Amino acid sequence: MEFSISIDETHDNLISFYSCSLLVKMLTDLGFIPYELVIGPISISNIEDVDVLFIGAPTRPLSNQEVEHVAKFLALKNKFVVLTSSASSLIGSNLNILTGPFGIAINNDLVHVSKNIEGQFFPVIKNINKHTITRGVGQILYSGASLDVWGDDARVLASTGKKVIPSNVPIIALACSGRLLVLGGHTLFLDEPKIGLAQKNNLKFVRNFFTYVKRRIKGKIKEKPMKSSVTTEFLQDLVEDVHPSRRIKFKDAKKMIEKDAKSFIKVLADVEKESDIFWSRVADQIHDSTSLESLERCRQEMKRNYGNLRSKIENGRNSVFSLLYELDGQTTRDLQVELRDIIDQVYVAEGETATKLDTIRNNLVQLYNGKKATLGK
Repeated sequence: MEFSISIDETHDNLISFYSCSLLVKMLTDLGFIPYELVIGPISISNIEDVDVLFIGAPTRPLSNQEVEHVAKFLALKNKFVVLTSSASSLIGSNLNILTGPFGIAINNDLVHVSKNIEGQFFPVIKNINKHTITRGVGQILYSGASLDVWGDDARVLASTGKKVIPSNVPIIALACSGRLLVLGGHTLFLDEPKIGLAQKNNLKFVRNFFTYVKRRIKGKIKEKPMKSSVTTEFLQDLVEDVHPSRRIKFKDAKKMIEKDAKSFIKVLADVEKESDIFWSRVADQIHDSTSLESLERCRQEMKRNYGNLRSKIENGRNSVFSLLYELDGQTTRDLQVELRDIIDQVYVAEGETATKLDTIRNNLVQLYNGKKATLGK
């Protein structure tokens, strides 16, 4: 029996195949087939066939629609979700919109020790509660935020002790009858030898969790009914809405996608024109700078303009693919196959525009560095 896990990489996640090769190897050894989710947005149509969805430390927020689709995924039978914040939850994510209905929230703090131990401020967590997942886990090295846990169905797996700041607060919790694992930090999954998977009992904890997932799917561990009627009703409503009725004709869906794609390609053309103006204006400003202060203003404008243009590209792409995924389950034909030519046009146009913009930014950075060296003499 094979098991599958999709690791989200569509939100500039700190957890990825690249940063967690040891995790990927461990999953493979356990019989999981790991997939990289690299094309967003997250939608029920691109995750419902896997057993586990891993959203690890996103640095860009999920859209409201993505949050809804993750919740719908969790509402399906034998589906599991792992959510981790970054080492400091202040880095941009909105996971609490998803965890809140299950009685868990990730706090805006950083769990730490006041005394530098072995060159680091990361605490060794020894307050481990008994559970199948924590069997044999005496301590873990942790970096991340604390949690608030109040749900009737939420269960704390690990918490800080008296000598950790903040003291005696949860850091890892389960909810949704053990199918939602929430961690306030992500570092214990990383390859980093000093803080990651190889430290303390981090590997044991992670291996235990995915072994637990396998046993749950096989039926060797029965799912206990949830105590909270509110959470149960919430999930039941989502289940009923996972597969909308197929009420859109293919030709109508195609027209909608074509219209959105054409609008996006026009946006890309506008971005290319704005990129030329961006290059000309900032290059002249760098050339005319007479002090490090004025040059720093150029750098700030370069950063701001580049970010704005990048956002236009990403927002336009997300609009096209959000509509595609939304309509894909409402027709009798596979839109992603039938509209391959349109999708390819979007990819090519986006790639060309993004490459041009990145080239301009890199050239401006070189100009900036050269001018900075000159003014600093």
